[in-house]
Amino acid sequence: MQACADSLVLTPNERLRRELLRGYALHRQNSGEHAWPTPRIFSLNTFLERRYVLARQRDPVLPTLLSSEAESLLWQRIVPPETRQLVRLAGGAWQLAIGWGIKLDERNFSHTDDARNFLAWARQARRELQETSSITRAELPEMLSEIAQPPPEALTCIEFEALPPAQLAYLDQLEAMGCRIERRRVKTTRSAPPKRVELATERDEVNACAQWCRTILESAGDVRIGVVIPDLGNRYHGVARQFGAALNPDGDTNLYDLGGGTCLADQPIWSIAHRWLRFCFLHQPHENVSRLLTSPYLDLPAIKHFPATLPDRFSIHTLTRKLNREQIDGRYFDIDKRVEQTRGEHAFSGWVRHFLDVLILSGWSAVTAGS
Repeated sequence: MQACADSLVLTPNERLRRELLRGYALHRQNSGEHAWPTPRIFSLNTFLERRYVLARQRDPVLPTLLSSEAESLLWQRIVPPETRQLVRLAGGAWQLAIGWGIKLDERNFSHTDDARNFLAWARQARRELQETSSITRAELPEMLSEIAQPPPEALTCIEFEALPPAQLAYLDQLEAMGCRIERRRVKTTRSAPPKRVELATERDEVNACAQWCRTILESAGDVRIGVVIPDLGNRYHGVARQFGAALNPDGDTNLYDLGGGTCLADQPIWSIAHRWLRFCFLHQPHENVSRLLTSPYLDLPAIKHFPATLPDRFSIHTLTRKLNREQIDGRYFDIDKRVEQTRGEHAFSGWVRHFLDVLILSGWSAVTAGS
């Protein structure tokens, strides 16, 4: 805690920064203090941004640093609409390539279609950045290393074990310029030796863990407990129910926070899209189709009566062949026509475009909300 009071402290991420600030505040409170100076604790990215802002105040000719929102819009403009689900991945790949010094050329990005697409997008991003005299956060370490700027007197770096080479090189440069850099690990304490417990089922394990947390909270009061659960995404709902029953039985006070979330495919809006596309391209059971047509995530006209001659399993093409435009809304025929136009082989981006067209015609909520 002394380092937090005496020097500029850097963390690799915002989460650890918040934990250090919280721990420092508790330390000062336990010492009987009621007020204290705010410690200089920053994430490394924030530190780099602050350094660049100061440099640009002295030299306004330097490129503009894009905000996270502006950088996101940059990739949204560059990545084609039919592959817009790759926008975030493209931005992440850009950060990795820049941070790890991977050259954006055919030698590194020509082995797969995805790599070639990213190379084209990255080159377009670089052109736009040059035309607008802008840079992204990933380029900050290299840009700062080229700017004559006095280094801070001292830095305390907490848990800096797996940083990209570009960031490490900048810290090394600061150290070579006279900055005293101390690297530390977060101290951990163990109040009891580890204990192995074996139970019959996974459900029993989760329940025992939830009850164990409840016992600690009741006996120790103001403590924080961390629980690591493998494969949480596939066990999310069961874990939430059991921890809720143990830690929040009345529903009044939520004593736990469950990280992560459920798989995207399990979300109702995406599940409906998948099932509707299967009906458009494949034969599905009658009862499944009936539920789909009344889904709140699809804007489809009601079909009052299905023909008695329909088989137990059918597709939208079978349905439109059995009905005429007096019996069914014309939109079903438009969807069927669009499905028929997709027959054959297509590239991945082509299939994405076809599926989006079908979902748009079907009034799928996610498409209409984003358009």
